[in-house]
Amino acid sequence: MTLKHRNEENAHETSEMEQYEQREIVIGPVKRDFNASLILKSQSSDNYHLKLNLKIAVSKNNSPFALKASDLSNESRSEARLEYTIDY
Repeated sequence: MTLKHRNEENAHETSEMEQYEQREIVIGPVKRDFNASLILKSQSSDNYHLKLNLKIAVSKNNSPFALKASDLSNESRSEARLEYTIDY
């Protein structure tokens, strides 16, 4: 599986992960209008039965993280995308 996300400088970073691995990435601090972006994609045609789940949570001024965007689809798929723009 390939995970692509934006870093603090708004550039894309890519990493590889195992099919059933859970991953948490903390990015920041970021400025207003930062576009948090996640793309998770299977590189194998054998993985088209995966149920991919993505979440974006945001914390402001060291407050607890709040869920701002999620894709918790139960549909089998080989790719998932999620975005959220910081508006404060």
